[in-house]
Amino acid sequence: MKGIILKQYALTLPQVGVLACYAEVHQQAGRTFKGELLDMEAFFKPGDELSSCYAMVPSDGVFDRYYAGVEEFMLGESEYVTVGSDDREDSITLIHSDSRKLSELYMNQEVFVAASTVDWSASSGETVTIKPTFMLFGDKELTRAIHPFKGVTFR
Repeated sequence: MKGIILKQYALTLPQVGVLACYAEVHQQAGRTFKGELLDMEAFFKPGDELSSCYAMVPSDGVFDRYYAGVEEFMLGESEYVTVGSDDREDSITLIHSDSRKLSELYMNQEVFVAASTVDWSASSGETVTIKPTFMLFGDKELTRAIHPFKGVTFR
């Protein structure tokens, strides 16, 4: 889009297993944009073989484990997903922004991707900051740690 500048940020601190990813949209197009979509995609391969890589998605209090590289899965709305591998103890918990319009997880024999979509609107000359998506890295169960990250914003 002509006149649109997208700035993406990835923030972390030394020795801290947290990564925050967010974006700013600088709108200088001379018109108003309403309900535009912005996708954040994260591609994963935490193990040597894709078939050993899995995603755990909460549903009705039960965590279902889905393996990439085996079958095709398209999983819908979830506030977070935990990604790991049978080859490693470490895992990644991806926490979607609470302002997302849609979140999904797709995997097949060749790809393993988690995505979230947010919509944004801006008048000409306006800058919009998209709420962050977080990734937590570690060897422990991190699903209880997601709530402190909800509602965090950057300016």
